[in-house]
Amino acid sequence: MKKILFSAITIALLFLSNVVFSQTPNGTANLGILTSFGAYTGAGGVANGSGASFTGDVGTNIGIISGFGAPPNFIGNTYNANATTAQARFDLFRFYIHLNDKFVDFPGTHAPAFGGGETLTPGVYSIPAAGSIGGALTLDGGGNPNAFFIIKWGGALTAGAGATITLTGGTQSCNVFFMANGAVSVAADANLKGTLFAKIGAVGIGAGTVLEGRMLSMEGAITTGVGAIVRPPSGTCTIPIFCESGCSPASSVDVLGVLTNYALFTNLGAVSNTSTSGINGKIATESGASSGYESSIVIGSFETANAATAQAKTDIDNAYIALMALPNTVTSHAAAFGIGETINAGVYFVNGAGSLGGTITLDAQNNPNAIFVFKFAGAFGIAAQSKIILANGARRCNVFWIGGAGVATGAVSIGAASELKGTFLSHGGACTSGAGLFLSGRLLSTGGAVTTYAGIVYNNPECVTSTSLGMPVILAVADTTTAVNGSTGGVTTSLTLNDRLGGVPVVIGTAPGDVTLSGVTVPTGLTLNANGTVTVAPNTAAGNYSLTYKICEVTNPTNCSTATSKIVVAAPAPAGTLDCAKTQIIQAPVQGVPNQVTLVVTMNVTTAGNFPVTLSGSGMSLANGVTYVTTTTTGVQTFNIPMKYDGTTLGTLTFTVGSNTCTADLSLTKKKVLIDVWILDNCTLKIAAPALK
Repeated sequence: MKKILFSAITIALLFLSNVVFSQTPNGTANLGILTSFGAYTGAGGVANGSGASFTGDVGTNIGIISGFGAPPNFIGNTYNANATTAQARFDLFRFYIHLNDKFVDFPGTHAPAFGGGETLTPGVYSIPAAGSIGGALTLDGGGNPNAFFIIKWGGALTAGAGATITLTGGTQSCNVFFMANGAVSVAADANLKGTLFAKIGAVGIGAGTVLEGRMLSMEGAITTGVGAIVRPPSGTCTIPIFCESGCSPASSVDVLGVLTNYALFTNLGAVSNTSTSGINGKIATESGASSGYESSIVIGSFETANAATAQAKTDIDNAYIALMALPNTVTSHAAAFGIGETINAGVYFVNGAGSLGGTITLDAQNNPNAIFVFKFAGAFGIAAQSKIILANGARRCNVFWIGGAGVATGAVSIGAASELKGTFLSHGGACTSGAGLFLSGRLLSTGGAVTTYAGIVYNNPECVTSTSLGMPVILAVADTTTAVNGSTGGVTTSLTLNDRLGGVPVVIGTAPGDVTLSGVTVPTGLTLNANGTVTVAPNTAAGNYSLTYKICEVTNPTNCSTATSKIVVAAPAPAGTLDCAKTQIIQAPVQGVPNQVTLVVTMNVTTAGNFPVTLSGSGMSLANGVTYVTTTTTGVQTFNIPMKYDGTTLGTLTFTVGSNTCTADLSLTKKKVLIDVWILDNCTLKIAAPALK
């Protein structure tokens, strides 16, 4: 296996131990109402393949659900275009923000293709383009049960046929996410662990694929192939995140008024969207129209030419005036920002147009009131895939980027797939963004159009506060036990070893989170024990016995699951002891002359049945297709075993009947009872331990 290599950038970041990126986590990632779901899409159909097995709730806010029948192939509930799916859409949006806002440990340092036998260490991986998973991929938590893996692709994700993901070192599938800015497509017979999450795009797994995780999309169809298996991820997600419902700015930049709650606003012009976006905050124009958000996820209201927008118009004009009044502290910076630089707090002024490209880190030096205000006396352009990182206490509500500062107009244009922080304000011009913007802040204009394109814009990384639909998924799994000797009796392993509650192995007990166990149908001769094992009484007839049992959640006693397992009871293996001294060969072989002869063996049979036969040496082999001898009675029995002699030199002959092995030297003088009958009086016996049938 190969370990992933750090790039020079990553190594440098690791050595900057005094730098704390983003804000200190104050919670763990939470799916809210989606916790019990195995598949959900904000818009699109959800279809289960023929013979597929699916455990978990299923839902779509807009679309058709098909192929989900009754247990055992489907264990869960379906939700379609109701209050639950509407809430789920909001929760998924917020959840996406939390995951996508995590600091990237490996920014573009890994090739788009993952797998091929490699092992990854925990962290967040970001790939700017489409990518794939092929062959074997191991995610090693290094002994940390809270280790997490978030792998993000800037395009579609494909997983090849037979691809496998193995979790080691404490990694749990609940902490593994594969996120694509496009469709997620998994070919046949893959075995994956983790959640497949498409921002906008279909999520599909092929025939025979096994997924321990979820299938999620903000917009796109979800499908499973013929015979596929989807089951909940193990454990409870422990990925640390930062969430809050508001950000209190430093007094010097507390200038937005009602615009604090707006994500998109213009005094004069249209607010428009292309494709499907996610907006958390109000969308408004004082003079124009809002359009294109019909399929988008919007948490907030639309306002047009009303009292609210009139106040917003006043507040944006006042905000611009207040920001322009802040004394400039840095006037010597080049017009171009970014390309890996780190800058400290201040009010930056560029006397002309400016730009941002690559990555820029805003370092507050542990001052939560540090402000970062950037004024460009002209247009301000942000290159595609630019990124703003907040460090050491820097906060989004203290960051402002102004185009047209002190001049009549200055458009703000944001390139595709940029990840930005702060408020972007165009004075007298348009404020536009390319496809895939991820912005923690807002887009504002005092006099121009505001546009989004398949972007995410949010005022605050709000916590997910909804709760799971209630009872976690409980699943009893039918097993087939290892055979128990019906003659002596015995005990099986526990039938609940593969059973799950909320995606984790069940514990039989009485405490919250445990399950109770009861027998529904227990055949005579079998006893279902309190620990889930089954006792088979001595002298139980051989056969396959169907035992039905039920497990129920202690916390929710009506949350139950039933399974019928197969208890295999085997007849004892045939047994007996050969009398090697009575072994004969009839039609005594003549060295050098090929011939068919008969091996005659005598056995004291104690348990009747079929005795496998093998032999070797002295040019002898079994003839006539014989592989075993059989008897239905006990006592001393004689078996005639046909052999072929190929004429080679006579020497040692070894033969086995059942668990008995005899060895004789045919080169020595044999005792003859007739001319063509040898008694192998030098034959010795070795008995192997008997086994069950």
